[in-house]
Amino acid sequence: MWFWLYVFDGARWIAVDEARLPLSGFDWERWSYRLAGLSFEREVIEELLHNRVRARAFGRVIAGPGVGRVLPVSVDLDVFGIGACHSVGDRGVDGHSHDELSALRFEQPTAHHGALPAWTASASRWTGAASATHSWGRACRT
Repeated sequence: MWFWLYVFDGARWIAVDEARLPLSGFDWERWSYRLAGLSFEREVIEELLHNRVRARAFGRVIAGPGVGRVLPVSVDLDVFGIGACHSVGDRGVDGHSHDELSALRFEQPTAHHGALPAWTASASRWTGAASATHSWGRACRT
């Protein structure tokens, strides 16, 4: 299991890059993880329309003041689907098909709302937008 989180606190980038997490810390019923200083959870408020994501961990400063330092980080985000899920369709890419389920890439435009915690250089409410990617295998972009 893996978990990646990259946070910009107004002065520096902090990365949490955990690529070898033991599944023993994962709770499939609650879709949450708690083990050895890392916790995250996803709460589905309304399917495809509203999710809440929370995470707490220790990350390494990768750019800005204090490069190399390990600092505590946390996020608390509300993620809203603001458009329909869509797919690029079947492009004949190896590993993107299955007899019983569709393993094709699909995306959904999203809006994010949250608060930068007090430890950040500029604690405040913020809003952003992105495209949530749900995929198996590598992306096919043209």
